[in-house]
Amino acid sequence: MGITVIRLDFYKMHRLKQDIEILGRILQKEKQAGQLIDWYREKMEFIKERLKPGCKPPDVYMENYSDYHSVGPGSGADEMCALSGGHNISSDFAIPYPEVTPEWVLTKNPEIIIKAVSFCNCYAMTGTNKLEGARKKILKRPAWDNIRAVREGKVYVMAGDIWTGPTAVVGICYMAKWFYPDFFNDLDPEKIHKEYLEKFQRVSYRGTYVYPYNF
Repeated sequence: MGITVIRLDFYKMHRLKQDIEILGRILQKEKQAGQLIDWYREKMEFIKERLKPGCKPPDVYMENYSDYHSVGPGSGADEMCALSGGHNISSDFAIPYPEVTPEWVLTKNPEIIIKAVSFCNCYAMTGTNKLEGARKKILKRPAWDNIRAVREGKVYVMAGDIWTGPTAVVGICYMAKWFYPDFFNDLDPEKIHKEYLEKFQRVSYRGTYVYPYNF
């Protein structure tokens, strides 16, 4: 029908700058687009500079919204893990969203587990009960008490709001803190999230997005 369509992804960090620039031109908001790009660049360069060359990345099992569905190469969450200085144990798969078995995770014995959830409106949430419930289900999986991440309590739940997309930088900041608490003792992911919402989205910060919030 002669309708011109432009598709913008806004999903993976390596394409975000390009997508924002294009949208800025479409909306004639080049200045605002540039400000947002500069903000992303500042946060990501801070994390990159803090990651010490030669340090061993922690092995991380990242589970998508469905149980035992992980993230592989080509997924936004795999990119987030790498940018945070972690090693995604599913990064060698040939597909971006592989289904794995509980036994496979056991054999990999990850140091950290991150579970993404999308079952609630986290912006409206005032407590951690739902996120805590998702974490408890992982801790109770048969034989998973033999996994290092479970034994050491390094199992984290992250809301889909900051899992991928334009707010992925917030999720990356949380991951960096979980992976390297000593390197990022002065990094405040909640403050960065607040800044993003209030400065660029013009909405007040509220809600609950990760559990547990301890470093």
